[in-house]
Amino acid sequence: MGFKLRKSREEKIERVTVGLSIVRDRMERRVREMTNRSKLLFEQVVAAKLEGDEERAVIYANELRQLRSMLNAAIRNQLMIEAVVNKLETIRDIDEFRKFIGPIRSLISSVAPSIRGVAPEIGHQLQSVQEQLEDLSFEIGTVPSMYMPPIEPDEEEVRKILKEAAEVAARRLRESTPEPP
Repeated sequence: MGFKLRKSREEKIERVTVGLSIVRDRMERRVREMTNRSKLLFEQVVAAKLEGDEERAVIYANELRQLRSMLNAAIRNQLMIEAVVNKLETIRDIDEFRKFIGPIRSLISSVAPSIRGVAPEIGHQLQSVQEQLEDLSFEIGTVPSMYMPPIEPDEEEVRKILKEAAEVAARRLRESTPEPP
């Protein structure tokens, strides 16, 4: 019976990993769409400037500023999800999973509101993954976050992920979007 229960838990971990992989892939597509839209808006700003239409250029520039802000958040969230997926793929047993479930749940909870703001349909998928994580937490004997205070991002593993994601997001944003003239 122990083997069967362990297998069930491993399958649940796999489902969480697959669910997060789907979220990651959908976020990647959303980032590509937003990047393309950003480039198009930038070209519209340039075209309006070339035509001497300052009012239209300002409108496009404001829209571009808002889009870049959303794009930066989307890239950061995408990278955080990617880091969690990579960590889950390297976990080999339940004891190791038990060690990381708190920081993983904390990270997912911290990015969920931002993802729902940028891509509501992806947010729904992430909600499903959060529910699976809660179920798995009960099963393996960890207390879900609703019964304990949320883990602060100063926890070493989470802090590393957040720092790395922020650096990569800033670099990708600089590389993918040209600066206005």
